[in-house]
Amino acid sequence: MRQWGWLLGILGAFSAQAAVIEFDLTDLGGGRWQSDYTLINDGADPVEGFLIEFPAGLYANLTLSGQPGGWDSFTADPLPPPFPAPGLLDSLATGGGLASGASLSGWQVAFDYTGSGQPGPLAFQIYDPVSFATLETGMTRRGQPNQVPEPPSWAVCLVAWLSVWGAGVARRGNKRSLFMREGG
Repeated sequence: MRQWGWLLGILGAFSAQAAVIEFDLTDLGGGRWQSDYTLINDGADPVEGFLIEFPAGLYANLTLSGQPGGWDSFTADPLPPPFPAPGLLDSLATGGGLASGASLSGWQVAFDYTGSGQPGPLAFQIYDPVSFATLETGMTRRGQPNQVPEPPSWAVCLVAWLSVWGAGVARRGNKRSLFMREGG
């Protein structure tokens, strides 16, 4: 079974989150903030509905300040105890949704934040627009301007595997190179 470990490692490197929601924050003063959201679809299927949860006790007075065309969005405030429930930004595509490989910006939510420091990542769900079944969950992440692209996971695994293999060859005293034939 050990001989298949490398294959499982490579296959595991291909698993990735299909949708990402990035956010950028603006401090409006007096504990009021605005968050601008970008939906990124790295999956194979269009994204047609999503929601972002704002935890009760940290967020209040949610206001939808903007949304992109082709989407129907609303906000709902968190519910207080004794039956606390998170607030929501809920958005449903009115057309075909966000295609694979595309990104879309324009969602803006203003809110009061009662936590310390700056607001952080929030839980989100991608859902089916017909059954409303959850297709994917994740956490929003800070937008990263001037982002340097990272190599794919499989490339990193391949380089690591070749390094380990090369170290094993060198340890055995074999002078052959991976890229050179004998006698040349």
